[in-house]
Amino acid sequence: NMTVLVLIILAIILGIIIYTKQGYLGETLSPALGGLVGYIKYFIPIGLFAMAIKIATEENKRYSSSKIVMFLIVLILVDCILACYQVSKGVIDNTEEMDMILSKAYDLGSKNVGGGVLGTTIAIILIKLIGTVGTIIASFVVSLILGIIIFGWEPTEIISSSVDRYEERRARKTQARREMAKQEPIEPPARVGKRVKKKPSVFQNP
Repeated sequence: NMTVLVLIILAIILGIIIYTKQGYLGETLSPALGGLVGYIKYFIPIGLFAMAIKIATEENKRYSSSKIVMFLIVLILVDCILACYQVSKGVIDNTEEMDMILSKAYDLGSKNVGGGVLGTTIAIILIKLIGTVGTIIASFVVSLILGIIIFGWEPTEIISSSVDRYEERRARKTQARREMAKQEPIEPPARVGKRVKKKPSVFQNP
């Protein structure tokens, strides 16, 4: 499949550029990519390789292109969360002019901090609409939903299997306690000695 081959080659090239930072491309493109997307750049090669493996193992490859787009959206939303963190810390002031905000975001991103220009742009727009906390929650929820769609996870099956495993462990512990109770020896009841009737003392009054 040509899509799988392109993704693997792209993941290898980006991995060399981002992780080694050697040569002209590594010294130039790695900081520039960080300024664009921030710290998330380190996960791009891994994500592309995982997407290639996922698409290669799927029988139905009709939706491979849409899953790649969803994967890119997830990366952007994670960038947005990182940018929101910088805004909440006061490193980026969302009340400043947009040019100054993006300039600071690029500078931080080139140092592998924050969400870069892309994440900060989206974060500033969403923060003005739904606030910082709302932006973080919305980005996380949408990322989770897209991740479930991309990798074909079934939340109901995951919850059901977790409950089944819990019930199995609980049943095994109950059975183990019952077996231990059966193996413990039963001690005979202690004998009650006969009471000895005390003779009255001669010094006692009749």
